[in-house]
Amino acid sequence: MIKELNNKSLAFGVPGLLIQTAGLFIDPLVSLIGSVLLIVGLAFYCKAKGHSGWFGLFGIIGIFGLLVLIPLKDRHLTVEEIERKKTHKPKSIIFGILLGLGILIGVPLIAALIISFFVK
Repeated sequence: MIKELNNKSLAFGVPGLLIQTAGLFIDPLVSLIGSVLLIVGLAFYCKAKGHSGWFGLFGIIGIFGLLVLIPLKDRHLTVEEIERKKTHKPKSIIFGILLGLGILIGVPLIAALIISFFVK
């Protein structure tokens, strides 16, 4: 993992997740700002692991997007790290379950957020 990009992901992602969650109780606009920060943070996280930054769009579904991206394989590992992590491979079934939960919960959440902008 590239440390500089990982540090940027934490700098954007952690506040983004907190602001997005707080925005659910405060104002939809605050939640939208938090979502943008989380998406940027997750894009840096994916780049740090050697994947496309477009995977950061999973930040739309909040913490479930983070849970979907955590098991991504790190493509920037040294030989020693690869050998050490061979025994701790994430199972594809867990990834599928997390993706399904993220979509099941995230899509209605985003729909409610969008609808709340137009309904007063």
